[in-house]
Amino acid sequence: MQDNISQCQEILSLFLPLDEVTIARIVGVIVRTQSDDKSVHSKLLADLCGNNTSEDLSQMTEWDADTLIYATKQLAPELNWVTIMENLDHEGFYIPNEAAFYFLMSVYKHASQGHFPLRAICGSIWKNAEGQISLLKYAVSAPPEVFTFAHSGRQLSVLQAYVGVVNDHKVQIEHANHAWLCLDLLEVLCQLAERDHASSTASNLLQQEVSSAVIPILLQNADASGMIVHLWHVNPNILLRGLVDAMSTDPKIMSRFLAACQEIKFGITILSPILDMIPYPFGVRFAALASCKGLIDLEKWLSSNLNAYKDAFYEECIEFLKEVHLAAQVVTSNHFCSPNALRTIYLETSSTFLKVPF
Repeated sequence: MQDNISQCQEILSLFLPLDEVTIARIVGVIVRTQSDDKSVHSKLLADLCGNNTSEDLSQMTEWDADTLIYATKQLAPELNWVTIMENLDHEGFYIPNEAAFYFLMSVYKHASQGHFPLRAICGSIWKNAEGQISLLKYAVSAPPEVFTFAHSGRQLSVLQAYVGVVNDHKVQIEHANHAWLCLDLLEVLCQLAERDHASSTASNLLQQEVSSAVIPILLQNADASGMIVHLWHVNPNILLRGLVDAMSTDPKIMSRFLAACQEIKFGITILSPILDMIPYPFGVRFAALASCKGLIDLEKWLSSNLNAYKDAFYEECIEFLKEVHLAAQVVTSNHFCSPNALRTIYLETSSTFLKVPF
């Protein structure tokens, strides 16, 4: 341990006097080298050391957080680690994997007793936007003991009202680190999407996280219909993705969504394109439920889709009918099995499916 600290101090001495910008770049290099790409290691070390030889700095890739922080504080005890985190926005900074993110969080935890400064990563768009996205990608899904947004000064109040009790039941938020209650995070993600970063893999993953986590909570909100329609016009893909993810885990989401659509004039207008755009397994069930509420003509919708999509749609309809009738047989044969309201609705619509010429 002592040998590692001595080596670390010796190498850090090459960069004296140490300031926040320099340490941010050093931390960025060590974080990036948590990947297995040795070519990246060599380039980053060469860029960092300038006229020095990269060979002298190769040991940096082996430092742990405790060693780095101890050696740094010996050489520059007055460094402001909040400022260091704010200076991670530099060329070359990138979080290649979860291990790299955990290493960065460990560095800050060893250096400072306070919460990670959220303004450093979601206070504004970085010049190195890809680096920012790579960091946010892991931050939003991290367990709260590793990273949390709970100390954000700007919480999304429209969701907070439904984090407590809804219909006398606790609403469980999937992401306990409060990422999707942080207004600054949501705003910076929207800004990144507007700046042509929405096509990147990391950004798409973030959008999926947003839709999967936020939309089910929105549908608990009695006043959610206006927000749903607004989201449809702003970014329909996020709405569709969140809706499908929610339905796959909780079929009752369909009823809540339809109820929200019924509440306002324009809500019904988005139902038809949504039915056309979501995958068949969800579309068929969604249409069946919507027809029971008088929102669509199921027979007409089935005929139209059969003409358009032929065998693929036909096979899904057959699977739906098999599933519905099998569930009905289970309920009939088992007196201890109570009928499911949604299954009952599906069973009622099965006669309409059988009317359509397959």
